[in-house]
Amino acid sequence: MKNILMPKWGLSTHEAKILKWLFSINDFIEEGQELCEIETDKTTNVYESPFTGYLVKIIVNNEEVCSIGKPIAIISDKIENDEAINSFINKD
Repeated sequence: MKNILMPKWGLSTHEAKILKWLFSINDFIEEGQELCEIETDKTTNVYESPFTGYLVKIIVNNEEVCSIGKPIAIISDKIENDEAINSFINKD
């Protein structure tokens, strides 16, 4: 499993808002596909998936704000159960 992190699109940007997820839980996503729409204080952009796999967890929901560099979702090579996802989240 891999974390998808809130991207940094500006030097002064410290947080951003997920406007809309373009995929649902357990959908298969190819690297480079448009994953979600993100709004910063200056712009709105479409964020492309940095990985190929299944979207197993959305951490930051539509209309929620998140700090840059924090996890917004989890992607995996296979569909995972809740126990495996929670173990991954709590591994640190």
